[in-house]
Amino acid sequence: MICPDRSIRQTSFRSLRTRLKPAFLVLGTQKAGTSALFEMLRLHPRILAPKVKEPHFFNREDEFAKGMAYYFKQFPLVPLRGPEPITFEASAGYLYNPLAPERIKKHLPDAELFAVLRDPVQRAFSAWNMFRQFENTPFFPDYHDPRTFEQAVEDEISGKPMHVAHRYLDRGVYAPQLGATSSFSVAMRASSPIRVQVRTPRGSGRYLCHHGPGAFAAAGGAFPHPFERASI
Repeated sequence: MICPDRSIRQTSFRSLRTRLKPAFLVLGTQKAGTSALFEMLRLHPRILAPKVKEPHFFNREDEFAKGMAYYFKQFPLVPLRGPEPITFEASAGYLYNPLAPERIKKHLPDAELFAVLRDPVQRAFSAWNMFRQFENTPFFPDYHDPRTFEQAVEDEISGKPMHVAHRYLDRGVYAPQLGATSSFSVAMRASSPIRVQVRTPRGSGRYLCHHGPGAFAAAGGAFPHPFERASI
């Protein structure tokens, strides 16, 4: 049995200990393997992973408003013995949010930033497949997407308003996202459009995928939509 005085002393001592600050952040992208990377990294003996993989602190206004003291509480305490480990987090929404990179740069200037990318078409289909299964998810009821993949693609290309989570194609335009922070060095060659064939149970459609920072610069920073319906 622990006496009350000893319990109070232990609690006070714990509150005085400092917490590790993230040495690096995995910014995304969504559906590109960030969860698998997180699980592998946490096995390293010099890494202490946080309990929550994705705090979404820098890309959600309600979380960011809670302040940096709240954010740092998400990370492990500095161990009392042995070499000091490092910690990290992996919020897949950081890369797509235009405010997140500047916030990270301001509050964590020494943190390394990493991004895991995936073929844009495969990423788009994987994201749609995830959200179409959210119908009975109590935590994210508005994230459910009942449309077919082909309809989702057509709606986004036509410019229909939609939930930010359902912008499957736009999230795959990596050049302007990586260019949002000077912590990244982006080396890409502009090339001719790629022909993409989208197959669904209801049929198929052909699309042109435009990519590369050359297209972004040519548009004066107003990046044109990377996908358009192909005529043939």
